Parts: sequence; C-alpha cells; structure tokens
Amino acid sequence: MILGMIAAASIALRGDRGFASPSACVNAYYQAVANQDVEAMRRCLADPARRAMADDLDRGKSQLQALAKDLKNWVQTDESSDGPKAQLFIDERRADKRLRIRYLLEEQAGSWLITQIGPSQELPEHIPYNTHVSKTPEGP
Repeated sequence: MILGMIAAASIALRGDRGFASPSACVNAYYQAVANQDVEAMRRCLADPARRAMADDLDRGKSQLQALAKDLKNWVQTDESSDGPKAQLFIDERRADKRLRIRYLLEEQAGSWLITQIGPSQELPEHIPYNTHVSKTPEGP
C-alpha cells in the first residue's frame, strides 16, 4: 500500500520534471495541441525543435488552433530507441486525409524531449472519414 502511494506520488511529480518515455512526451505534445496550451507544448520541445517552431510558438493560440483544426485522432505506430535517442511515428487522422509524421526525441537531464518533427507522409485512404456504414465495402 505504501509502495503504491510512493509510486503514484513519483509519477505525479514526474509530470513537472519531464517525460519518462518518448511516447509520454509525444502524447503530451498532442494533448497540448488539442487543448491549445502553448506553454505545455513548449515543455515538450528541446532547443532544436523549439527554435524551428519559434514563429509558430510566438503566434501562440492561433497557431495551435490551426494545427488542431482538422485533427480528429492520432495513434503511435512505431517506436525505436538507441540509448538516449528515439524515433517514433504518429498516424494522424485529419478530416480530409491521413498523415504519418516522424518524431525524433532525445533524453536530456532525465526527460525525453522532441528534437525534430517531420517530415510527414500522406497515407492512402481506405475508407474516407465520415463515410456512412452503408457506403463501405463488405469485409474480406
């Protein structure tokens, strides 16, 4: 019981200090975009990515609104790591298309941070978003 409380407290405190895994960092980044929280988004980015996105971050909430506008869902598809560096891919579902975006991350001072975003690749549509079930092909 006591160990459980200590573990829960350390996990709660970890959020203030950084991200325990690449997945946690990228998930926090997408949550910040969805919530239009510029400061939370900054906390996910290492200096190289922060510099690359400086203009977007300075525009603040309006830029996050543009990023989140057609974003319907995201899912992590692949992750690989080599010591303090990691790469993962996120498939984004947007209203009119699907994208696969590469994220490069690095562990810095015990926290994973995004160092580079992109490039993105458009994925083929199997069934377009918002298609009525009566218009979908039958299963195999």
